Amino acid sequence: MVLGCGGCAATKRGMEALLGKPGGHATVLVVGGAPESLNSDKDKIKLIINRRKGFIKLALRFGVDLVPTFTFGENSIYNVIPSPEGSMIRRVQDYFQNVVGFAPVLFTGRGIFQYNFGIVPRRKPLTVVVGAPIPVEKVLNPSVEEIANLHAKYVEELVALYNKYNPVYGDTNVELVIT
Repeated sequence: MVLGCGGCAATKRGMEALLGKPGGHATVLVVGGAPESLNSDKDKIKLIINRRKGFIKLALRFGVDLVPTFTFGENSIYNVIPSPEGSMIRRVQDYFQNVVGFAPVLFTGRGIFQYNFGIVPRRKPLTVVVGAPIPVEKVLNPSVEEIANLHAKYVEELVALYNKYNPVYGDTNVELVIT
C-alpha cells in the first residue's frame, strides 16, 4: 500500500530511483532512521546526523536542494520506557534493529476510552517547521570535502531552525543534541 502511494525504501537505491525520475519529485527522508527512535527523552531531543552523510552525497550527485525541517512535540505524545545503553532492553532492541531493520520501542500513550494507559498518542500538538531550501549544485562525483561542507551547512541550518522556533512551538527546557 505504501509503495502504491509513491513510497519507497529508505535506501540509496530507493532514493536514486526517486531522484532520477524526470519531472521532479518531492523526496522526504528521515535521516536518523531506526536508531533515532531509541533516543526519545522528555528533556533532550537527540538527532543522529553526524555519521549520516549519504543523503548529502545524493543531493550533490542529483543537484537537488536540501530543505531542513523539524517537528516540535514528538517527544511528548508518548512515554518511552527508558532503555539506556548497555541495558538488557537496549541489547534486545539493538539485536532486532540489526536483524530486521527496525528497533522495537517500548512506549505508552493514552487509551481510547480513558487517558491513563494505552497505545494511542497523547493529544499534544505537533508542529512542523520548514526551513529555507539550501541550494545544491550538481556534482557527479562529489569529494569528501564537498560532502563535509554541505553536511555542516545542513546541520547549521537545522540547529538554527530549532533555535528560532523552539521558544514558539517547543519547550525551552528541552535541549537539542546532535550526535
